[in-house]
Amino acid sequence: MRRTLRLVVHDRDAVVAAVTALQPATLVVDVQPFVAPWGCSPDSTLSGAIALSRHLAEAAPKLSTLVFATNARSVLSQKLQEERPQVTLVSAACKPWRIGYLAVAPRPVVVIGDQVVTDGLLAHRLHGQFLHWQAHCRIPWWPRLQATIGYLLVKIMFSSMGQAK
Repeated sequence: MRRTLRLVVHDRDAVVAAVTALQPATLVVDVQPFVAPWGCSPDSTLSGAIALSRHLAEAAPKLSTLVFATNARSVLSQKLQEERPQVTLVSAACKPWRIGYLAVAPRPVVVIGDQVVTDGLLAHRLHGQFLHWQAHCRIPWWPRLQATIGYLLVKIMFSSMGQAK
C-alpha cells in the first residue's frame, strides 16, 4: 500500500517553512480552523484567505495554484482576483471524495488541514503530501470525533516526515 508523507505542524511559521521547503505547485488549505475559526462569518474567512494567499505568494514563488477548501456550506465559493498564485475558495468541497475541482491543478500537491479523515485522505488521493495542522483552539465535537478516528488511520496510511515547530 502506498503511504502518504505527513508532517505535523503547530504554528503558521512552521507551515510557511514547510511549504517553502516542499515547493508545491498546488496547495490545498483547509479553511477551519487554519484560515478562520469555526463559525466565523464569510467576510472574515475571505479576508483571512486573501491575507494568507499574499503571504504564501511571497514565501513560495513556485506556488501557482492555491485552493481554500472546506466541507462547510457557509463559505463563499469564488475565484479571487490574485495574479499569482491563482486562488480559489471552495465550500461544500466534500473532502476527500470530490476532487474534480483539483483535476487540472499542477503537481506536486500539498494539503494543509487538521483532519486526517478529510484532509489527509485528500492528500493521499491526490498523491500529495499532508501538513497536519494541530490546532491550539477549542475544537467542536464533530472535528474532535473525526480526529479520534483519524489517529487510527495515521499508522496505516501515512509515513511521518517528523514534526515542525
